[in-house]
Amino acid sequence: MGGRGGNSGLSGGNSLPKLEGSEKQVAWAKNIRDNSRADNLPKMVDYVLNYEKYKEAEKKARESGKSVEYMNKFIKETGHAVVAREVMEHFVNAAYGKKWRTSSSMKKYFLDKSSEKYKPGNSAQDKKYRKWLVDEYKKVLKTQKSAKWWIDNRY
Repeated sequence: MGGRGGNSGLSGGNSLPKLEGSEKQVAWAKNIRDNSRADNLPKMVDYVLNYEKYKEAEKKARESGKSVEYMNKFIKETGHAVVAREVMEHFVNAAYGKKWRTSSSMKKYFLDKSSEKYKPGNSAQDKKYRKWLVDEYKKVLKTQKSAKWWIDNRY
């Protein structure tokens, strides 16, 4: 995937920190870390923060009666949004010591920390959670320097 060694899309245009480990570990971990950004961190963040937009566009495409090719474009976008969230949840969970077994328990942890009662299906809570998830994922990308960590926690 693209973006190796370039701008990570993190605020201020900072590139990712140099990985630490043997030459072989660093090469492998760099590939894992770069691929975990789904080619382009800003697009990945957009997918996660604006999931409803992609889901709604997919729904309208399905209802339009247009060709399968037309619908597949929107279905693909929604799929990218789901994968982006799963990748972020995987690495954030690893950074927290694999504390959660499901994304729901991760979301419940976030809401408990913010003194909100967890309500499944609450879109306002989902948006807050996704914003927290993006911020935590960026922290992982900026601070996790151990090549071994990326290898041990590959997705």
